[in-house]
Amino acid sequence: MTFDAVLLDLYDTVVWSDWRSWQRLLAGRVGVSLEVMGTAFDDTRPARSTGRHPDADADLASVLMAAGVVSTPDLLVELNTLEAEALTDTVRLYDDSLEVLRQLRARGVPTALVSNCSWNTRPIVDRLGLEREFDTVVLSFEVGAMKPQPAIYLEALRRLGDPTPSRSVFVDDQVAYCDGARAVGLDTRLILRPEEALEGRPTSTNGHAIIDTLMPVLD
Repeated sequence: MTFDAVLLDLYDTVVWSDWRSWQRLLAGRVGVSLEVMGTAFDDTRPARSTGRHPDADADLASVLMAAGVVSTPDLLVELNTLEAEALTDTVRLYDDSLEVLRQLRARGVPTALVSNCSWNTRPIVDRLGLEREFDTVVLSFEVGAMKPQPAIYLEALRRLGDPTPSRSVFVDDQVAYCDGARAVGLDTRLILRPEEALEGRPTSTNGHAIIDTLMPVLD
């Protein structure tokens, strides 16, 4: 099937990442356990992912506060520098990502990047040149809605010229986010790359077709 549009998740779909290593580095620097830091990231994720903070400093300050750490301007500057360095090393494109995107473009199939993320993802998108590779980039913190909320999928479709949802496909590594896409009429693919740890795989796929690379969206 040739799709009218292709919508792709970012993390563990287009790029691989090791966010845990950044959390470990941050926890060590401010003197809390990795468990406390992980919980702080989880607890603040909805606010950070929907743009409730004005900038990256405020995002990071909210995480530190949730971890019981008092932030200062100097500390935030230091930690933002550490974060940028850590994420440069731990976020990379999968080997098939650009090939698939460029083949879709050559066929005239519009593409959208649709990511749940916070301020620290914008520099990653820019560093990897993803604005050039996709027809549109929809980041949850910039649009004020996150998967699986309908608004983020509908915004991506709107930016692509409102293609027919049933003739368009959404690819993500999270079952719940594929569920959200299916609820607005999109075809879905659950990507479970072999590079990912087996223990992180879902126990149920809710009927979403499974792929292990992006190549099948070209079929």
